[in-house]
Amino acid sequence: MKAEQLANAAGPVEVGALTFMVQELSVQAEIGLLRRMRSLARAALGPGSFYAAALPTLEWMKANGHHGDRAHLMRIVGELVATGGNVSEDLTEEFRQSADGVAEELFWRTRKTHPDAGRDEIRAVINEVNALEAHLGILEAIAPKAPTGDETPPG
Repeated sequence: MKAEQLANAAGPVEVGALTFMVQELSVQAEIGLLRRMRSLARAALGPGSFYAAALPTLEWMKANGHHGDRAHLMRIVGELVATGGNVSEDLTEEFRQSADGVAEELFWRTRKTHPDAGRDEIRAVINEVNALEAHLGILEAIAPKAPTGDETPPG
């Protein structure tokens, strides 16, 4: 790794025997990563997910005579399916902590420090067992660092 790449690295993330130097991203790149996570989270749910989530409520409405409300909810679900509506922040964060989400974030945060490591190579070392630990490692590596007290005050 070149000195410039090391200088821009936020910190190490260990995954098994491997150590990745992750980087903080620019604001634009952070927004891009969030959009990517939402898109991947939506895709992971599958095409019938909005309907599947609404089905118990729709059945209850039908059984209890709420036909107008049921029709309205069906229109909303239809629009979500047709337009590929966004998933919630909770579902996005849940995906971000999954093996696929952690691998994607590691790829985004290590493209400059590990230019030869592609998505597939990174995904090959992330699994459901180590994903949460790697996710927490990423958060720790990019977290603002507290002053150590060794800094000289401006003068």
